[in-house]
Amino acid sequence: MIAKAQSCQLLPRDLPYFCHIAIYCCYEVNNTELTTFKEWEALFKEVIEYDFVVGVRPREKVDAFVSLAADVLCGYSPTYRINNADVPLQAVRDRLLSLDEDNMLYAIDVMDDISWQVTNIRSYMLNVLYNAPCATEAYNQALFNRTFKMAE
Repeated sequence: MIAKAQSCQLLPRDLPYFCHIAIYCCYEVNNTELTTFKEWEALFKEVIEYDFVVGVRPREKVDAFVSLAADVLCGYSPTYRINNADVPLQAVRDRLLSLDEDNMLYAIDVMDDISWQVTNIRSYMLNVLYNAPCATEAYNQALFNRTFKMAE
């Protein structure tokens, strides 16, 4: 069970990027605080039903999203730039931890459908993940409609 910890410690903003692995995170799983990249990665894999997703999509693509999500989940930045707005870390964490296997399949499909040069691929992938819960249903409906129309 995922629960928010009772207290959170804020880190100084001048820490180097690689220090994100050792920070104090504000979530607990089964009364154990999540503090490392590997713990966040394991949690995210559980949330998205990793074994199912890698059964239907290439492991490398799934792992790229898992690594990005784990990096953001245990990140120390107070905000992330999403949809041209600064979104608080807590809101990004909540959204990423609400993803499911359908959202991951959608995100991978979106990345496969890119037909233009993306200049900041990490940012683009984070935006796709963040927006996935809102867009997955519409994407699946459009895909169904297109497939059904082609069959006629």
